[in-house]
Amino acid sequence: MVQQSITESVNSAFQVLSSEFDRKQGKDFLIKAVRDQWKGYCFKLFKLSEAFSYLEYPCMQLIKVVKNSPLQTDEESAENHIFSLGTKLFRDGLLLQAKGQKIIQSVIDDALFIMQHQRQSFLDKKQLDLSQLSLIKDIIQLLTTNQLYRNLFEVKFIEKAQTQYRKEGRDLFRKLTIPDYLALSQQIILNEVSLIETYFERSTLLPMVSTLEQVLIADNYSAILERGFHDMLFHGLMDSLRLLYEFFHATQLVPQLKGYLTKYVRDQCKHFHAHTQEQVNGGHVSSTQQVIAVKHVVEFKVKIERVVAQAFKGNEMLKSAVKDGFDTFLNSDMKPDDSARQLALFIHKVFQKPNPASKHSQLNLSIKEAPFDTLLSLFRQLLSKDTFESAYTKFLSERLLKRKSDSRDRELTFLSLIKAECGAQFMSRVEQMYSDIDTSHEQAQKYRGGDPRKRRSVEFECEYLVLDGASWPVSQAQVAVTLPREIQEAQGQFEKKQITWMIEQCSSLLKGTFGGAESYQFEASGVQTLILLQFNGAKKEITYAQLIAATRLTDAMAQHALKILTNFHLLTQTGESFTLNDAFRSPLVRLQINKAPKSLSLAHHEEKDEGRLLEERRFQVEAILTKIMKEQKRMGHNELVAELVRRANFPVEPAFVKKRIEGLIERDYIKRAVDNVAVYEYIA
Repeated sequence: MVQQSITESVNSAFQVLSSEFDRKQGKDFLIKAVRDQWKGYCFKLFKLSEAFSYLEYPCMQLIKVVKNSPLQTDEESAENHIFSLGTKLFRDGLLLQAKGQKIIQSVIDDALFIMQHQRQSFLDKKQLDLSQLSLIKDIIQLLTTNQLYRNLFEVKFIEKAQTQYRKEGRDLFRKLTIPDYLALSQQIILNEVSLIETYFERSTLLPMVSTLEQVLIADNYSAILERGFHDMLFHGLMDSLRLLYEFFHATQLVPQLKGYLTKYVRDQCKHFHAHTQEQVNGGHVSSTQQVIAVKHVVEFKVKIERVVAQAFKGNEMLKSAVKDGFDTFLNSDMKPDDSARQLALFIHKVFQKPNPASKHSQLNLSIKEAPFDTLLSLFRQLLSKDTFESAYTKFLSERLLKRKSDSRDRELTFLSLIKAECGAQFMSRVEQMYSDIDTSHEQAQKYRGGDPRKRRSVEFECEYLVLDGASWPVSQAQVAVTLPREIQEAQGQFEKKQITWMIEQCSSLLKGTFGGAESYQFEASGVQTLILLQFNGAKKEITYAQLIAATRLTDAMAQHALKILTNFHLLTQTGESFTLNDAFRSPLVRLQINKAPKSLSLAHHEEKDEGRLLEERRFQVEAILTKIMKEQKRMGHNELVAELVRRANFPVEPAFVKKRIEGLIERDYIKRAVDNVAVYEYIA
C-alpha cells in the first residue's frame, strides 16, 4: 500500500514535470518546477514515514514470514525504509524514461548556467544572487539524495568552471600586474571554495581547487615568472611572493621556480658588480667601488634569504637555488681570486676604525653592522680561500701596524667563526700577529719606564713594533736606508738584536711650517718622512740624485713616494729637481698623505701577490696529492683529481694538476702502474 502510494506520487510529479518540459516557458522555469516537485514529494515521504513509522518494523517482519525469506541485514532493511524506497522510486521514474533523462539533463544544464552567471558576477564585483544559490542548493540536494551528483553533475560542473576561468583568466592576465593577478586568482579559488562548502558536496572541493590552480597558475607559470618575478623580488612584495610560492608548491612547479631564482640571484649580483665599477688610472678598479659592490651583494643576500625563509617557507630546494646563484657569481661570473680579494677588502673596511674626515665616512659607517653569518656564508662559497686568507692577513697587518683596528674583540669573534674553514695554520698566523703587537706594546711601556739615560737621545715620541717575519705578510728584503740623525741614535740601542728595519711599514706624524707662518701636521709613511726631512732648514731644492744619495732609498720606493708628495702639492718638480712648496695651504690643520694613489690600490697588490700564491698552491697541490696516494696506495687519474679538488681550498686547473703529478713522478713519489698508465701507485 505504501509503495503504491509513493509510486502514484512519483507518476503525478513526473506528469507535471513532463508538461512543464514540453511548454519550455523560460530558462529557469523547469529547474524551479523540479525543485518544487521534489520538495513537495519529500514532504509527502516524511509524512508517510511519520504515519507508518510505528508499523514499519512489524510489517517488514510479516512480509518476510509470508514470503518465507530470511531476515534482512540492517543495510537491506534500510533500502525498504519508506524514504529510501521513495527516493529509489523517484530516481527510477526519471532515469528509466527517456523524457525523464532529458528533464534531469536540462535541470543540470540550468544549474550550470546559473553558476556561470554567479561566477561572472563575482568577477564583475557584483552581489551574488542568493535566491539563485538557494535554488542550486535544493537541486544539489535532489541530485545527491538520488545518487546522481557524482555521475551526472560533478564532472560537468568542474569542466564548466575550467572553461570559464580559462577564458576569463587570459583576459585578466593581459590587463593586470602579476601581483594583482595572483591576488585575484586566490580570491577566485576562495570564492569557489566558499560556494562548494555552502551549496555543493565537499567531494568537489579538491578537484575544483586543483583544476583552478592548473588553469590560472600552472598554464601561465612561465609568463608569470617572466613578467613579475623580478619585480616582486626587487620590491620585496612578501605577500605576493608568499602567494606565488603557495601556488607553485600546490602545482608542483617549485623546480621551475628554482631555476628562475638562481638566475635572478646571478643577474642581480652581476648588476651590482658592473654598476659600481669605476675605471681609474692604470685601468684598475677603485677599491671604494669594490667595497660598494660587495656591500650591495651582502645586503642583497640578507634580503633574498629573508624572502626564502618567510615567503618561501624555508623550502630546501629554493635555499639551494640561492646558494647556486651566489656560487656561480663568485666563482664563474667573477674570477675566484677577485671574489676572494674583494670580500677580504670589504671585511677589512668593516673592522677598520672609521675616519670622520674621509669623504667615504658614510660608506664606512654603513657597513659596520654587516651580519657575520652572511659574511661567513659568502666566505664558505669561495673557491679561492687561500687568496682570501692572504688578502685578509695583509689587511689585518695594515690595521694593526697603523692602529686602525676598530674592535679587537669583535674581529676575534669573526675569526673564531671562520677558524673551522681556514684551518689551524691561518689562525696561528693571525694569533701570532696579535701577540707581536701585544708584546711590542709591553716592551714599549718598559722602555718608557726604564733608565732615562738610555732615552736621552730620543727627543721625540717614538714607538717600535717587533714582528715575527714568518707570520706577517710584509717584505723581508733589507733596505739599508739612511735614517734621520735622531732616529739613528735611538736605533743604536738595539743594534745587537737580530731584527730588520722595515721602513716601508713605518708611519710618522710630522709638523711642517710653510711661508714662515702656516703650520700643519702630516700623517706620512716612513719613506715619505725620509724625503720630507731632507727639506729641513734652508735647503729648498734637491735633485733626485742627491735625494737617493742622502737616503739610500731604492728607485721604486723613492719614485712612488715622490709621486704622492707632488700630487699632494707639498713638493714641486722641475726636471730632475724637487722644491718644497712654500705656498702650500689647506683649510685642515692635520692632513693624511700616506695613502697610495688609486693606480696603486688593491689591484697593484694583487699583481705582487699572484706569483707568491701560485708558488704556495704548487706546494699545497703536491702535498695533497702525496697524502692521497699515501692513503690509497693505488688510484686512477680521474679519481685522484676529483679527490684533490674536494680537499683543496682553491680552484685547480687540469693542466696545473697534470704538471704537479708529473713532478711527483720525476721525484719518485709516485709512479704509473705497469698494467695501466692512467693509474698511479705510491712509492713507499
